[in-house]
Amino acid sequence: MTLLFHHIPKTGGTFVIRSLEGSGLSHQRIFFWKSVPDPGDFELLSSHHALHPEKCRRNFENPFWFTWLRNPVDVFYSAFHYYREKFPEELIAKTPPLLRTQITKIKAAESLAQYAETVRSPYPCGWYPVNLDVFDFIGTAETIEKSLERLSERIGIRLKVATAETNRGSYDRSERPSEDRIRPLLRAESLAWLAVLAARDADPKHAE
Repeated sequence: MTLLFHHIPKTGGTFVIRSLEGSGLSHQRIFFWKSVPDPGDFELLSSHHALHPEKCRRNFENPFWFTWLRNPVDVFYSAFHYYREKFPEELIAKTPPLLRTQITKIKAAESLAQYAETVRSPYPCGWYPVNLDVFDFIGTAETIEKSLERLSERIGIRLKVATAETNRGSYDRSERPSEDRIRPLLRAESLAWLAVLAARDADPKHAE
């Protein structure tokens, strides 16, 4: 079985990958899914870019496709601080045009509030998949360790959970924007998030 991980930025995906790697799974990072790679000797393939379900299911025998979500307001806030303070300048030119535009706006803003006022379309643009039904499993950053336990049960592999890292974010939580102010900017992401929570409450086997 090949594990395919759609790694949505700022949702705890690095922690998830390191937990899988620490459990002995061989991992290959894919930067573009324009063509599905040959799995070769790798048991886990991950990418920030959207996967193509039909191609993946043709190329891989019994693939297990999963992702991780996080409250979109927290994703918005975490992404703002990450791209403003930690993202290397030399990588900006190599990012996709849509994301590059957002990073430029982030770096130009004097504050998160000012940046939020400049955003006139959902953000992060295209990060949350439109169709969540294609995934075999969806975990959540808020319950990451419990989600990893459930993923372990689903794939039949005992996972060695990674130790907590500063990658989870060290910004001042008191500066987090209010839900009612930011959520209108995150229409698609908010709907996806609420759908996952509803599915988890209705059927614990579907998501954490």
